[in-house]
Amino acid sequence: MKKKLILPLLSGALLLAAWGVASHLQKPKPSYTEGYQDENLLGRMVAELLDAHHYSPRTINDDISAMAFDFYLESLDYNKQYFLQSDIDALSKYKYSIDNELKDGKLEFYFKAVALFYQRLDEAEAISKELFDSPFTFESEGYFETDATKRKYFATEAERKEYWVSFAKYVVMNRLANKMEKAERDQAKGNAAADSVEIEDWATMEKKSREQESENLANRFKRRREIDAEDQFSFFINSLNAAFGPHTEYFPPQERENFEMRMTGRLEGIGAQLTKDNEYIKVVYIVPGSASWRQGELKENDLIIKVAQQGEEAVDIVDAPMKDAIKMIRGPKGTEVTLTIQKPSGETKEITIVRDVVVQDETYAKSALIDNSNTKHKLGYIYLPSFYSTFGGMDGRSSAIDVKTEVERLMAVGAKGIILDLRNNGGGSLQEAVDMAGLFFDKGPVVQVKDEGRPPRVYGDRDPSVTYAGPIVVMVNNFSASASEILAAALKDYGRAIVVGNRTFGKGTVQTMMDLNEYLKKEDNPSGPLGSLKITIQQFYRVNGASTQLHGVHPHIYFPNEYGFMEGSIAQEKNPLPWDSLAPANYMPSNLGTYNLDKIMKNSAKRMEKSHIFTEVNRRNDALRLQREKTLVMLNLDEEMKQREQANALQKEFKELFTPDGHLHFTSLQVFKEEEDEAVKKEKKEAWEKALQKDFYLYEAIDILEDAI
Repeated sequence: MKKKLILPLLSGALLLAAWGVASHLQKPKPSYTEGYQDENLLGRMVAELLDAHHYSPRTINDDISAMAFDFYLESLDYNKQYFLQSDIDALSKYKYSIDNELKDGKLEFYFKAVALFYQRLDEAEAISKELFDSPFTFESEGYFETDATKRKYFATEAERKEYWVSFAKYVVMNRLANKMEKAERDQAKGNAAADSVEIEDWATMEKKSREQESENLANRFKRRREIDAEDQFSFFINSLNAAFGPHTEYFPPQERENFEMRMTGRLEGIGAQLTKDNEYIKVVYIVPGSASWRQGELKENDLIIKVAQQGEEAVDIVDAPMKDAIKMIRGPKGTEVTLTIQKPSGETKEITIVRDVVVQDETYAKSALIDNSNTKHKLGYIYLPSFYSTFGGMDGRSSAIDVKTEVERLMAVGAKGIILDLRNNGGGSLQEAVDMAGLFFDKGPVVQVKDEGRPPRVYGDRDPSVTYAGPIVVMVNNFSASASEILAAALKDYGRAIVVGNRTFGKGTVQTMMDLNEYLKKEDNPSGPLGSLKITIQQFYRVNGASTQLHGVHPHIYFPNEYGFMEGSIAQEKNPLPWDSLAPANYMPSNLGTYNLDKIMKNSAKRMEKSHIFTEVNRRNDALRLQREKTLVMLNLDEEMKQREQANALQKEFKELFTPDGHLHFTSLQVFKEEEDEAVKKEKKEAWEKALQKDFYLYEAIDILEDAI
């Protein structure tokens, strides 16, 4: 077997974003029933590489086979819309034999499962043709269960028909509710166009909604049937990969090319990192400075249900292949796209985004000076959106050097303490995190990195100089991941910083990309490029020996979590690697910036207990949690509008709760390119200062920093 040097990917979120996907000419592929030439070879190679190179190697045996079986059926029919229970029973005889099939090159289970799925898809499509023929009424007390995990596979064909009737009524009701909400918004804004919607009679609105949803469902069936054999087989291979953890993934040849372009290409589109989450397109990261970031409503964990180009009807993208969804979402700068998204709370809403090129200035570290009139202190604030590096092609800039520059600027204007904001920072370069930690203590280890079967390697700061020796507060949340966790953990373990916020995401692993054609044996004869395998090869450990995997980093001081109604961590992903630990590195806590932590924590607890805004965060979370748990939806339009009104009122009330008292003044120190228009610079600075003024979490972090001073 040919060997190739394996180089780790930069830790952190990989920008599989909705931008710059090239179109490629491909040779025609046979239908899914025929398969394609390299299935047996690909299955065997992936199994061998997982066994030989994965950080947590496992023999591909009956246990792995059972997990792959469950994951694959879930990927085929996540919403339990197609299979009958009798189908699952018939396929179950293969549950513990997938490992043997991979070794023997038979793949009998794969072909039978695919053929059976497409048979059920055809039958569902036949049922759907009459679902939208007659008008619906929405006055009954019928229900539709929106959570597939609470549904069972259909016991009978009659039960399947009953489901699709309820589904049709549910989607039409939602479309009608969306139209009614839009009309109300337009009317509230004084939009003249609202009149044209308002005067449309009920029968016309209902008929149009049925026709639009009928077309959407027809397109969904069409897209699912057009998935080519190569992509279809990748779903099966990735079900095997999922048994080894959420970050091990197979990329077909075209997807590998798209992956590389998304990593290095021009960032034009909406600027959101997307992933395929069973049948849905899920947002996992918003790129700082992007169109989505500036628009502000699209968030991590949102599901994108429909996409509408400017002036056109929305197209349902449930079941759409990732590459097709991206083609619809991406587009030239200046064009509009409207996304219908489902929030983790269950709320559905439309968001219009003007596509743009990512504003590079917004992706870099930037700082602000805070004047506290209560204490007469000047404080520093540094926002770091990612751990970018010269290697990553960010115009040759280093995040560690940029943070050093911002620290020195803040010290020069008299800042007595610094807040480093790592909220929503998905990671990036490991070396940048190591170098950045070294700005705040003299020297020592920062992180331990372990390969399977080898002693851990220690990455540390060898420079005895200290850029800043004063008090530091580090802000983190559920979406602070990877390199963010390494830096926060190091500053916590050395006693250099007070970490505040919420437990971090818990991604403590490193992946590499392996070109499968580099691992062919002499007797192998592939028909062409086989694609690539992204595989977990290392794990991170703190200097105290604890892994950042799964458990994340716990702050000294917890803030009531704005996203507390949902679990935002790696624990929610399929089969994450477990937490473990190893021996501590040889390090000594720093004697710089020592804190009376007990007193500081008690003061913060008292403030938050008295704070009406933090009390409301918890109340809102309780309400959203209850709302999220109510997955059984009444098929009654009046009840649906009532629920939406309550949800919207809760959101509006929450947004209006916090009013700054004026004792803090924020001055942006952000540096822009000289050629940028002065009016644009002024607008950007003022917008950021205004956002900081409204950040009530930052206010508590400032009070904690004042206590530390």
